Amino acid sequence: LNLSATRLAFETSRFELCAALNETEAAKQLELLEIASATVAEHLAFFEAGAARLRLLAAKAEEWTPAIEQKRLELAEAQQRNAECRAHLSDLSSRSRSSEPDASQPAPPPNPPPARAEAGLGGGGGSSGGGSSTGGGDGGGG
Repeated sequence: LNLSATRLAFETSRFELCAALNETEAAKQLELLEIASATVAEHLAFFEAGAARLRLLAAKAEEWTPAIEQKRLELAEAQQRNAECRAHLSDLSSRSRSSEPDASQPAPPPNPPPARAEAGLGGGGGSSGGGSSTGGGDGGGG
């Protein structure tokens, strides 16, 4: 009888211990779920606020769209003008190269000296020779 009472007391204590452990585990799980739920709610509020701000920004972006398109057109026009200017400069450059004086067409002197100065200076002929060497330099470059 004493053994049976002791066994009953042991089983009751064991049952109470298991019940207490289960209640503690359930309380911990409930606390974890509450924390997770609160965290999710805070994240949701944060992202909803961000989404609201993004909607405001999107409305502003829609207002900016015509200005952006206008700037895009202005940029395209400026690029077109730059391309035309480059083509024009390239054309002028190629024309100036093709119209440079060569051996068949003598270049006119920039300032023709007076007749007395040519006759009086023997070194003047050397300077005109220098001019022809410049012409030779142009022919070599073309």
